[in-house]
Amino acid sequence: MDRTFSIKTLGCKVNQYESSIIVDQFYENGWIPKSFGERADIVIINTCTVTERSDKKCRNYIRQGTRFSKSGKILVTGCLVDRDLDGLRRMPGVSAVFKNDEKNAILASANKSYELMNYSEGIPLSSRFDDCQPDNSQKNFHKKYQPETLSPHLRRRGFIKIQDGCDGVCAYCIVPTVRGAPRSRGYHEILEHSRRLIDIGCPELILTGISIGRYFDEDRDLAKLIEDIITLDGKFRVRISSIEPNHINAKLIDLFGSERLCPHIHLPLQSGSDRILQMMKRPYTVGDYIKIVEKIKSIYQNIAVGTDIIVGFPEENE
Repeated sequence: MDRTFSIKTLGCKVNQYESSIIVDQFYENGWIPKSFGERADIVIINTCTVTERSDKKCRNYIRQGTRFSKSGKILVTGCLVDRDLDGLRRMPGVSAVFKNDEKNAILASANKSYELMNYSEGIPLSSRFDDCQPDNSQKNFHKKYQPETLSPHLRRRGFIKIQDGCDGVCAYCIVPTVRGAPRSRGYHEILEHSRRLIDIGCPELILTGISIGRYFDEDRDLAKLIEDIITLDGKFRVRISSIEPNHINAKLIDLFGSERLCPHIHLPLQSGSDRILQMMKRPYTVGDYIKIVEKIKSIYQNIAVGTDIIVGFPEENE
C-alpha cells in the first residue's frame, strides 16, 4: 500500500529549505507527497514563532492538519517547538514534536509509526528520540538533499542554506533562543550543493540563513563564498536573502557588479528613529543605514533595496 505524506511550512526561507530536505528524504524512501489539505498517512507542520500572530497561525494549521491526517495524528517541528515544546505536546492530535536540530529524525519516526500503525497511542515522545534515529545514510541533513526531485516544490529556485543561528540581542526577537548561536555550513559542501543545482538547470540559487552576514568557514566570509559561487560554470544567477546593515562591507558591495548576482538586496531597518533603534538594541543608527544605501545606489542605480519596518514598538510615539 502506498504511504502518503504532506507538509505545511510557515516562516522564513530557512524553514522552506529544511522542509524541502524533509520532502526529499520521504520521497527517496518511497513516500508519495500530497498537497496539504489532502488526506495523507503522515502530516507534518513546520512551524514559525517570530510573532504572536505566527504562533496563532501555526496552531491553526496544526488543528487543520489533524483533520487531514488519516490517523488524526500529526508531527510538528520548527521554531515554535523550540519555544513551546510542552504546549504543543498537549495539543490534541499532536503525536510527536521535533526541535529544529531533530528534524532529521522525522522520517525514521514516521516510518516506525506507519509500520506499527500505533496511531491510537501516538509516537513515543522523547527529547532525543533514541528509538527513532535516522540511519547512517541520513545523518547529514544537507548532503542528503537531492534537488532533482524537488523542482515542483522549489518553483525553479534552489534554496541553499549556508548558515544557521544568531547571536544578536535585538529586544523584540526570539530567533537566537529558538535557533541558537551562529554556525556556518562547510564551504566545500555549499559549492557542491550549488554545482548540483546548476547541473540540473536551476536558474537561480538563493543563499539563505538566519544571519547570513555571519557566515565564516576557515578564512572564507560571505563575500568570498559568493565570489566563488558566481565563478562556477553554467547558466544561473545568485540571490542573497536578508542581510543585516552592519554586515555589509565594500567587498560585498563590489560583487553586485557581476551579472550573476541579482540586483537586489534586503536590508532590515526596523525603525527610522535612533531612539527606537537604541531601545531595540540594533547595532547601527539611521545615519549609518542611509550611508550604506546611498553608497550602494551611487554605484548601482538600478539595484532594488528592500527593508523591514516594525511599527508600534513599545514607547514609540505617533
